[in-house]
Amino acid sequence: ATGLLLPPQRTFSSADPATPLRAERANQAAVTLERDVAGATLAVRGFRQRVSDQLATWFDTAIPGEPSGSVGHYLLANVGTVYATGWAASVRRSATHRLAGSLEYSSARVRLAGDGDRPSWSALDTGGTGNSDGDRVQNLSAALEATVPESSTRVVVSYRTAMGLPSPPLPATGQAVRGSVDSRFDVQVRQSQIGRAHV
Repeated sequence: ATGLLLPPQRTFSSADPATPLRAERANQAAVTLERDVAGATLAVRGFRQRVSDQLATWFDTAIPGEPSGSVGHYLLANVGTVYATGWAASVRRSATHRLAGSLEYSSARVRLAGDGDRPSWSALDTGGTGNSDGDRVQNLSAALEATVPESSTRVVVSYRTAMGLPSPPLPATGQAVRGSVDSRFDVQVRQSQIGRAHV
């Protein structure tokens, strides 16, 4: 290799070095009904999902003998099989050919069934409530997309808030707290340039 080489900005490793990671597999069935109303598209969706060998990622963790999460190192682990059943409602609208937006709310019951070979990490407890009906997880997401055809530029701004997820483990007890709120914000700018080669 030639040129400047930089270390990776994010690194990942297994939470249990003795347990190799397995690829997760997801099966999902969904039914969606859509209707156009006053220039907007309304949609209602029902879904069921089963993910075997669900991979979980822990951010900003402090586990003895592992690299610190504050420097961009994340821990991964297969936590078992996850079952989710829920519904979602969304609205999408294109204000002009340059501007479009969407808003979606979803609610699901999520149940984690630990596999027989699932390791036990007291410091990485997922914080389940033990409810046989599953834990309720709610999600609210919004997106705004702008297109500038003159410069072939596309800007996408998205925001997502999830409610009902476990928080990071508490230092004192090593247990996660159920019912926390987690938010994510993302901005993407894409520009494509079409040039003509001259010979």
